[in-house]
Amino acid sequence: MKITHIEVLPCLIGSQGDSSIGAAAGAHLATSFRNIQYPAEISYPLRMTGDLLQNPMKIFQGFIEIPEAPGLGIRVDEGQVKKYRL
Repeated sequence: MKITHIEVLPCLIGSQGDSSIGAAAGAHLATSFRNIQYPAEISYPLRMTGDLLQNPMKIFQGFIEIPEAPGLGIRVDEGQVKKYRL
């Protein structure tokens, strides 16, 4: 990202089968760089059943609400993690 930040190249954030944990990380990344100028495609995991978060992230008026707690601002549901662990 350093070169895109220096050159101010427009970028976007996407996901491929991430979990809601990955969506939270992508949302925080997208808000930290001024050159993320396109809509981010990170909401797919938020529509999946069996979420791994205790309090799933929300989409409001087309925008993901960014958690404000420390770190990624999320709390992982250990019961769900145990359920899906291989």
